[in-house]
Amino acid sequence: MMETQLRSRDVELQRLEARGATPMDYNAIPDAQYQELRRQKAAVNQQRDAMVAYLQRVLVGFPNEEVAITTTASGLTLTLSESLLFPQGDNGSVYWKGRQALQQIAVVLRDYPNLPIDIIGHTNPSSNEDIDWETSIFRSMAVAKELTSFGLDTGRVTASGRGSNHPVVPATNSRAQIVNGRTVIDIPLDFTAILQSLD
Repeated sequence: MMETQLRSRDVELQRLEARGATPMDYNAIPDAQYQELRRQKAAVNQQRDAMVAYLQRVLVGFPNEEVAITTTASGLTLTLSESLLFPQGDNGSVYWKGRQALQQIAVVLRDYPNLPIDIIGHTNPSSNEDIDWETSIFRSMAVAKELTSFGLDTGRVTASGRGSNHPVVPATNSRAQIVNGRTVIDIPLDFTAILQSLD
């Protein structure tokens, strides 16, 4: 919604410019709400960029195949591979190398105490959908437990499973086992103030 509002205002400004208005002209147009919206959006984007840089520093020993950091419209996402987190066939305890990655992630997240943390487990499709669901839930809960053991407030953390319903690649693909089994940590940033300014 915020992006739509900004795009429509940008289109308006381009129309003014096409009619001969200069940047000085349209910057002088009184539109405090629009300027405040842009300022708040820039602040949230700056926070997101700072978090990404911080995470990249602390996770320097973990390749992108193990921990991928991506930005989204609502915040940022960490995707941790199944092979990093769980020994073959284990759902309840995190592998030692995965614990190291989660400890580093917790260091960053402790510095942003107001942000919620959504942990979502995914599995590669198997012949038993019920087991896929259970596995994804157990794994997300194991990751949540590890993160809170490193000092994160339990009230910030939610854990859920998606089973094999959202594969990255089809189960027939040779990469499926490697990329579909994963745990995603979503960190939505606070766009509330921005959305409230649209009212």
